[in-house]
Amino acid sequence: SETNLIFHDRRAPGDYRHLDTSSIPSLSQITDFYRSIFLRSQMEVDCIIISLIYIERLIKRSGGALTPRANNWRSILFSCMVLASKVWDDLSMWNCDFSKIGPSGVTFSLARTNELEIALLRALEYRVKV
Repeated sequence: SETNLIFHDRRAPGDYRHLDTSSIPSLSQITDFYRSIFLRSQMEVDCIIISLIYIERLIKRSGGALTPRANNWRSILFSCMVLASKVWDDLSMWNCDFSKIGPSGVTFSLARTNELEIALLRALEYRVKV
């Protein structure tokens, strides 16, 4: 579906670095990704748990169609962390700030951050209370 395609990982315009979308990420790659966003955005620790709850809800509400895979895990994790920060943190960053903190090798433009946030909210049917 179109929503599934929105979550496919892709490079930002003008970013020519290699982006592996065919290999299953290792636990250390996922941990490094989470840690990088968490530290750069100064999120509350609870946001990690909240983002994992959103990922679980995303999988359930989509009937498994939106499961983190080799070609979408970065976009799903990033958008769930952004949403968790906005819902949970007292002082969350703006999307323009989130768009500047992508982990090494990954860039999320402001337009892409907005697109992912809207798609995630729709996929979760705006049910973000935890």
